[in-house]
Amino acid sequence: MVVTANAEWAARVQRLALHGLSADAWKRFSDAGFKHYDVVEAGFKYNMMDLQTAIGLPQLARVEANLVRREAIWARYDQAFADI
Repeated sequence: MVVTANAEWAARVQRLALHGLSADAWKRFSDAGFKHYDVVEAGFKYNMMDLQTAIGLPQLARVEANLVRREAIWARYDQAFADI
């Protein structure tokens, strides 16, 4: 799962998830007919299974709290190893 507010990164992640194709299947094979597409970079096929989605969606509700906790742990490590 990738979460970003950066539109450029989101577009690239989506393209990589489509095997690097410039258009997804809905755009390539719509009622209007076949649309040409290009393979613009090497991509992957990472469809989430239902189980992964069921685990991942609730994690989004806790992402901010998890980030705060990770930052607190990070600060403790920085403090503990400041002299090294």
